[in-house]
Amino acid sequence: MRSENTFGVTFSIRQNKNKRKDYSVFARITCNNSPEREITIKGGFNSEDWDEARRWPLQTTQELKELSTYLEKVKAKLTTIFQELELKEGVLSAENIKNHYLGIGPDVQKVTMLQLCKIAYDKYKSEIKPGSLKNYGATNRYLERYCKQKYAAADVPLRHLNFNFIDGLYTYILQNPIKQNDPCNKNGAMKHMERVKKMVSWAGKNGWCEKDVLSDFSIDIKRRETEYLNWEQLQKIETIKLNTPVQELVRAIFVFCCYTGMAPVDVQNLRPSQLSTDINGNVWMTYGRAKSEVPAWVPLLPKAKDILEQFGLESGATYRKTVFAYVSNKVLNDNLKVIGLACGIEKDLHAYMARHTFATTVTLQMGVPPEVLQIMMGHEKIETTMIYARVGNPLILMYMQRVQQRILKGDTIGTHGIDEQKFIALLEQIAPNVLEKVFTTVLMPKLMEVVSNNNHIQSSSNSNSLQLLEEACQ
Repeated sequence: MRSENTFGVTFSIRQNKNKRKDYSVFARITCNNSPEREITIKGGFNSEDWDEARRWPLQTTQELKELSTYLEKVKAKLTTIFQELELKEGVLSAENIKNHYLGIGPDVQKVTMLQLCKIAYDKYKSEIKPGSLKNYGATNRYLERYCKQKYAAADVPLRHLNFNFIDGLYTYILQNPIKQNDPCNKNGAMKHMERVKKMVSWAGKNGWCEKDVLSDFSIDIKRRETEYLNWEQLQKIETIKLNTPVQELVRAIFVFCCYTGMAPVDVQNLRPSQLSTDINGNVWMTYGRAKSEVPAWVPLLPKAKDILEQFGLESGATYRKTVFAYVSNKVLNDNLKVIGLACGIEKDLHAYMARHTFATTVTLQMGVPPEVLQIMMGHEKIETTMIYARVGNPLILMYMQRVQQRILKGDTIGTHGIDEQKFIALLEQIAPNVLEKVFTTVLMPKLMEVVSNNNHIQSSSNSNSLQLLEEACQ
């Protein structure tokens, strides 16, 4: 059976950057579509002894004949390495062949896709959170089903991975959900692809496959803005009469998160030791995010303190370690949907909406700078905080009202440019103290030229003002 893999070895010479300006002989390795690699064979070579057309040394001396024999051996050894890697399912790339020739290549290991899934899952057990590990389990199940359908052996060696593999897997996940009543959307499928690429990239670093073999497949996750509550909706939730103690506890936890920005997992893990009071009587909440371990500092608003007093852990109580009684995410979200319907809120309430409500309605729309919000949200990067920075209609209205006020005052720019009289009057006010410090001898002539060429400066008062400005700059 003819191999579909390509391999080649050619020799060339290149001048060295030394005092002698001699040449070195190189072996250039090509393999499939991987980047070419070179191995230095001999230094101190004379260009007159090289046949460029044949890419081979001339046979004029015994030394050159011995070099020719050596080059044949180098080519034969490189060819043997390629053939062994091909038979043993090793990584067929120019870099890997070069490394094996130099004795630094890893042992050839025939690792399959499903074997990688198991190895990576065992590795991540001690490195990532249980929720993320659960997601890897779902990705592995998709991979197992896909390989069973696509390959006769129900598995595929990592060396055979290519763009078609991951592109086919993406289509398979969209069309074949694990749960028939819960199909995977585009973003969800892309998350699975992201995990597959991470595992394969790690395998490449271990020498089990080519590095970045799946790099041509780009991850395209469309960020969907999580909805948030406005003040009216939040107040409806705070005041509505509920029927069961569970609903009251769920509401308390949700509203507490609306005023503190805590994520559901963080509020469930909140401990009394993470609450403290400063010398001014302000209650602070300091905790590390479960997702990233980044610390967050939040001074509690009165509403949050009221909820702590009513639903939090009583002083001296030892029957549980957390401030709030435990409520599973399912119970939390199911009851929030009921509460939302009772309040007449059209959007589906869920636990994480509270964090977005804190970031948007409670803080940013009230004038809190994003840099301060970053600390309270426990974000490592300000870019993450800016995802929450949706100013919303109230803030837009506030700024447009300011625009209208300026219009009514006549504080506007003329249809033909800046109001020259106001501009010159402003310069006259600042000239004695600022002009000599701000306007250099280079900038001021340009400024005067622009003002002088303005067709709207006709009055003598303006001319006098220009004269005063000129005198101030002398």
